[in-house]
Order: sequence, then structure tokens, then C-alpha cells
Amino acid sequence: WLKFEFVISMEITVFYPVKKRSIADFAQVFPDGQLSSQPAEVGMVVTAVETKLPMQNFSPEMVEERLQHAKDFIERAQPFCDAVKAEGVWADFVDPVNGTPFYSSSSTTLSETDGSLSQFGFQILELGCCRALKHKTFMTRVLACVLCFRGDRSVVDKHLHLLERNQESAAEKQGDDAVDKQEDTAPVPPEAPAPPES
Repeated sequence: WLKFEFVISMEITVFYPVKKRSIADFAQVFPDGQLSSQPAEVGMVVTAVETKLPMQNFSPEMVEERLQHAKDFIERAQPFCDAVKAEGVWADFVDPVNGTPFYSSSSTTLSETDGSLSQFGFQILELGCCRALKHKTFMTRVLACVLCFRGDRSVVDKHLHLLERNQESAAEKQGDDAVDKQEDTAPVPPEAPAPPES
């Protein structure tokens, strides 16, 4: 069993506005967003997460790493959506594990290897038995996470930092845990002997 503590690298790109011909496809995935009503205000935030293992080679370790990165993205995407919604911007994202929208009620899914992702800088590889995603820098060692929004782009930019993985904080937390552990296991100094009675 492998535990991947940190992401090697991450690329977050905002595409705004989205090409009109693609809005119809995304509108089916995110029906709650009413994307077709304001196509000029529809944007996508695409996070490319570099993985340690190539995602086209199936293995228990690959699945474990993929699930961990997906969970990490979801934990960041939720507060991001909450923040922009509080300022009047609709937002939702695709669960990287099963391709379903996280908030919207829809039977349409968006696969990571869907052809629509090619407009966001990815290449879809046809491998015969399956498809794989290829990033210009990370190659096939990549997990793509897609978030859709409708509204003011400046609000999205304002809260974009919430999607970044704070590795420094995680490292600090590990350091704090280590200090706490040392303090818990530190020997207790012996009590000083009582002075002799006069």
C-alpha cells in the first residue's frame, strides 16, 4: 500500500469564456447552472494534477493514488464553490472518480477522457483497450479535475487560491505532530529529594 503525501506539481487554468459550441455539452452535465442562458459568462477551471504513476497503467497502486488525489481536489473544490456562490457566482465541479457533477442533479457524466477536454490542452490517447489523458508537461502522469462556473470572472480569480494545495501547511502540521509526539514520550524528570528534617 502506497501513501502519496504530496502532489509533485499542479497546474490550474481558467478558461473564460468557454467556446459556444461546447456550452451545450457542459449544460447537460450541469443543468442547474443554466449555462445556455448566459453563455458569455460561462467558464471552466481545469486543474491538472501531476501523479507519480502513469494513469494508463492499471494497478492497485495507481487506483490508490488516483483516489487520494481526487479526494484532495474535492476537499478544496467545496470551499471554493461556497466562496464564489456567496458572491453571486454559480459553480459546480465534476467528481474525478465517477465523472458526475458534485452538486447538480444530472444523469450525464463527464469522463476524464471525454473529447471535450482536448480544448483545455489535453490530448486523448486511443490505446486500443482504453483511453488515456496526456498533458503537455505531465504526459500521462496526470489527473484532470474540472470545475464549471457562470458569473463574474473576477470573483473566481479572487478565490482561486482555495484550489491550490497548501503543501507548506501540511508539512507544518506533520512537524507539529512530531513535536507533540516527542513531548508525549519525553521522560519525566525525577522529583528533587526533600530536604532533611532539622
